[in-house]
Amino acid sequence: MGAISTTILDESIRTTQELLERLERDRSDIDKRLTELREQLATFRAAKECDPPAPRTAPAKGRRRKGENRRAIDAIYDANPAAGLTKQEIAEKTKLPFSSVQAVLDRDGSGYFDEGGLWKRRKTVGQ
Repeated sequence: MGAISTTILDESIRTTQELLERLERDRSDIDKRLTELREQLATFRAAKECDPPAPRTAPAKGRRRKGENRRAIDAIYDANPAAGLTKQEIAEKTKLPFSSVQAVLDRDGSGYFDEGGLWKRRKTVGQ
């Protein structure tokens, strides 16, 4: 090593020492961050164990009972048997979703028929 000048050796020692110090500071910061993350993870796991699991899928309002949509539509025509209403008017009066009104009216044997876009109730015996 006698051929290398002391100036070059001193410079190499200084830069290597600075690099070592910087890496040790970085390692210290990384160790602190790892500790924080481990604590946070433990907190999350503890919270998960305390909370009961949420139901997977629950309808917001719940399903209406079988025949309930039909009864709501029947009630409108019971009040006015000769009424001719559009599907949208029926949905607004019954507060049922349009698709539910459509499903009831379009079903075969529903007791309703379409006359120019207006839905009317078929006459039954005694009406």
